[in-house]
Amino acid sequence: LVVVVDAFDVALLSEERTLRERFARFDAPIVFGVAERARIDRPALGVWYGRCAGENLNAGGYMGRASAILALLERYLTEYADERDDQRAFTRICCETDFFSSEPGVALDTRSEIFYNAGRTLRPGTRLGLRQREDGRWACARTGETPCVLHAVGGQDMREQLRVIGLDVSAVVHRNYALHLVRNEPQRAALFAAAALVVLAAIARTAARLAICFSCG
Repeated sequence: LVVVVDAFDVALLSEERTLRERFARFDAPIVFGVAERARIDRPALGVWYGRCAGENLNAGGYMGRASAILALLERYLTEYADERDDQRAFTRICCETDFFSSEPGVALDTRSEIFYNAGRTLRPGTRLGLRQREDGRWACARTGETPCVLHAVGGQDMREQLRVIGLDVSAVVHRNYALHLVRNEPQRAALFAAAALVVLAAIARTAARLAICFSCG
């Protein structure tokens, strides 16, 4: 088996045996992590990356049999080499070819059994959509599953999540993701900035309407 994860914002929370057992549940040659459905930025992800079977793929965490991973990467490099972003490329492969849908296909980890792609949610009492169980393990608040791989998507700070389960985070540095985007991915930075302006404008309009209603009352 081959496990592919991002380099600087991923923590492994389970041993190899558990990872293999979880993978076997899917009965598929490749399993892809997806964005947590409760994340507040999920609509923006759909605009930028597109969706695969209604889900937002995350290239920061996927695993599979070596031959299947090789076939996927060969498809990427031969037919989608113009796509600089691997996440967008994999989503296009899902939408434009039958690689994901044909037998034996590619499974999507929608319940975070293996991969949890952390992000801010509106769920109360959670941290990045996670809730700590009585045994100390972190679980996806939406499904109750305890993921094997925790991915701090978009520069989320997960040092506290790691510290409370006994991991030494004294040498872990939290990177400023906004600066990273501006320096390395200006197009995506511009899209996110535009999306933020749209949200702020909508909030301002709503506040203005409420003010008018109260003044009339």
